[in-house]
Amino acid sequence: MRQESLALISTATACYVSLSLVSPASAATFLSFSSEPGDYIGAGASATFTRDDGYFRVSNNFDNGVSVSFSDFPFAGNNFWSLDLAPPGGTALAPGTYEAATRFPFQAPTEPGLSFSGNGRGCNTLTGRFNVQNIAYDSYGEPARFQADFEQHCEGAKPALFGQVAFDRNEFDADNLNRLLGLTNKLQNYKTGLYYFSQPGDYIGAGLEQTLTPEAVDFRISSNFDNGVSFSITNFDRSEPGNSIWWYLDFAAPQNTALIPGLYDRAIRYPFQPSNRPGLDFSGNGRGCNQLGGRFQVIEAKYGSTGVIEGFDALFEQHCEDELAIGPAVFGRIRYNASVTPSESVPEPTMILGILAFGGWLIGQRKRTK
Repeated sequence: MRQESLALISTATACYVSLSLVSPASAATFLSFSSEPGDYIGAGASATFTRDDGYFRVSNNFDNGVSVSFSDFPFAGNNFWSLDLAPPGGTALAPGTYEAATRFPFQAPTEPGLSFSGNGRGCNTLTGRFNVQNIAYDSYGEPARFQADFEQHCEGAKPALFGQVAFDRNEFDADNLNRLLGLTNKLQNYKTGLYYFSQPGDYIGAGLEQTLTPEAVDFRISSNFDNGVSFSITNFDRSEPGNSIWWYLDFAAPQNTALIPGLYDRAIRYPFQPSNRPGLDFSGNGRGCNQLGGRFQVIEAKYGSTGVIEGFDALFEQHCEDELAIGPAVFGRIRYNASVTPSESVPEPTMILGILAFGGWLIGQRKRTK
């Protein structure tokens, strides 16, 4: 994070701050603000946050707008900032200037909504404006790229807070795919096993790393009702009281089809995923997600003559309470009676990124209409 002072630049048509001095040249995702003396929210300070400083979350909000938050709490920081932008009721958020904004989500139907708050400070009422420079949605209607400037006056006061936000999901996808496919060196000496590592801030894995094998736990595999594969990994039959281990892992392909080797991207929580999306859920030891986003790479799926699953090998990535899959994650690998050599079955990360770029990624580079 950088904190710095900025010069305010006024024009005849708008009074936005020029944020080019704080916008990180190499960062596709960042949040910057500059607070004038007397502004309550920013307390007269300026700051810039990038992915190197903490975690971002981005989502559609219920007023057809976009919400962005940043936190460095998992890294022993003390920053949490939240931004909400919404168009007037009944319209889609699109590039352009939105004047006379009032506090989201309490704005009148004819007014844009805006709210920037954080670090324990928020406005009861506010006025402001924002300018959307770029917005694109993926084929599921979720934000893929976003960039906007905003100006906010808290409680009708003259001092302003000026800010800028930018988001590019491709930046997150590239890093996460590299982490995911890097797990092919795990469990190579085991036909059956579970390995996971959890990033700081991930709720399910609690920031831990663990390898479980049949010497310590029992593995059970079954077909689930979405024609996918489900696992239970427990030590109930062999543990002392207070030392129980229980993990559950579910995979499902779109359209109720059988799982086959390949990448299943944009997965959301099983069994609540719509028919056109993969399902995934990793939970246990008393922890589970209400919603989630992620992906998984099936390395091997071996079926018997009757269709019963007999062998399976997959990598998985799960972001709890984050369907866009850009926040803290748990990454893992599950093997059950697996036989395929990983290096022969998993494509390079650059190959998968190319498939995403020229397939579903370009499909979603459109403005969403409602």
